[in-house]
Amino acid sequence: MAGRNLELGRRLSTLAEADPEYTAALDRRVTRLRTVGTRLLAALTAEQHRADRLQVRLDQALGLDSVHVLDGRRWQQTRQDKGAVRP
Repeated sequence: MAGRNLELGRRLSTLAEADPEYTAALDRRVTRLRTVGTRLLAALTAEQHRADRLQVRLDQALGLDSVHVLDGRRWQQTRQDKGAVRP
């Protein structure tokens, strides 16, 4: 597999050195892909923030942001019967 990758790398570099238009086309593709990648990451971040805001609103609507719920959120970690096996 490594030998095949080396051979393909050699062919690619030969093409790039022999044809400046090919190199320019590759550069344009790389630039375009980076732009698309940046847009996708920005969209992902925006959707994550939106989902977080909606989760907060849902928690508020269901009363899950009350002090009692927040105080008991780690109750399973401190249970006394935690290691007991149920029949």
